[in-house]
Amino acid sequence: MADVAVGVFSYNGHLAKAHRLSARDLGPSLVGLDAIVSSLLRMLETQTVQRKKPRDSSLLLTVSEPREGSFELPWIAQVAPGLLPLLPHFTDAIQASLVEHFVNYVMLWFGGRRREANIEMDRMIDLLEASQKRSYDDRQAEREAFYTDRQRERDNIHQLLHGQALALHGQAKLAVTPIGRSASSFSTHRADLGDNPLVDEATADAIRAKEELIVSDVLTMEFRVEGLRDQRRLMYVYDPEDAEGIRVFPVVIADPEFDQMRNPYKRSYADGLKIALTGKTTRTIDGPIKTFHAISAIVVEP
Repeated sequence: MADVAVGVFSYNGHLAKAHRLSARDLGPSLVGLDAIVSSLLRMLETQTVQRKKPRDSSLLLTVSEPREGSFELPWIAQVAPGLLPLLPHFTDAIQASLVEHFVNYVMLWFGGRRREANIEMDRMIDLLEASQKRSYDDRQAEREAFYTDRQRERDNIHQLLHGQALALHGQAKLAVTPIGRSASSFSTHRADLGDNPLVDEATADAIRAKEELIVSDVLTMEFRVEGLRDQRRLMYVYDPEDAEGIRVFPVVIADPEFDQMRNPYKRSYADGLKIALTGKTTRTIDGPIKTFHAISAIVVEP
């Protein structure tokens, strides 16, 4: 009988607020998540990077009971016993945590948030290392070898996990299909992981981009407004970093206040006033801002 790990993947905001997602968006996301999890487990089984999606799925996904503000997908990863030589004591809890951290790592790495991705990598390696150590506690020779070669083992695990993640860019793009359309964000939701990262629209755009982008932390910047496209929830602003003051880039408005009749975005455009936007930027490495993803705004009074 196979061991099982359980958890929840959650899409939040937009249609997901009413516990719904577009079928066109949900289908690709399930394919992507299944491939990410199945590839991780098969990689651990074989200790080799999986370049192609495993033929047999390791993941079962079901739709949960409605929960306020989200569309949740409880998952069960089935792992055949004895197939994980890297982890003799691979408990269900470790399986679940490892899956969550790995999904986060893939999303954050390709989503331009490398610093946060590296935190997820360290957590995965710590989990695997602790499990391996426990399996050697009653065998002195192996325990001594473990401590002698600890850094080499960590490097080997890092190489495996990172190599597997790099093979999954296409699957990450599928997994974030609903974000920006049917949903505003994705998370590997666990009640005991309060610092669980959120894959927001800025991160999803970076995952989908053809070029490598960097996503900033949340910040506030002031802009002069060039234009507003109500139907597309886009604002165009002048780049404050441009010395000539003529470069324009788009602002993607994720702020629910935009749906109100009189909001800061429409007022700043109509009245010709500056606007202070809070959100995240995406930009190329050492390059100019490509997009600003706004989550709130205030009009800068003259």
